[in-house]
Amino acid sequence: MYSPDKAKMFSVFDAGWDMETVDENARKMMSLGDGVAVPSGTTSDKPYSLFMDVYAGPRAPALA
Repeated sequence: MYSPDKAKMFSVFDAGWDMETVDENARKMMSLGDGVAVPSGTTSDKPYSLFMDVYAGPRAPALA
């Protein structure tokens, strides 16, 4: 599962949930971190999957 096009590569993960409710799914997943400050320098400006944020969620304080 490799492509030089990072957006295309990570889009595979985006298809791993109900495509009819993508925005709702994303809001629900991201709401799990409500009230948690994201440490500066830990978010990429390059394309990546929302699931990377979900995976990193519990580890965010250790990334600071």
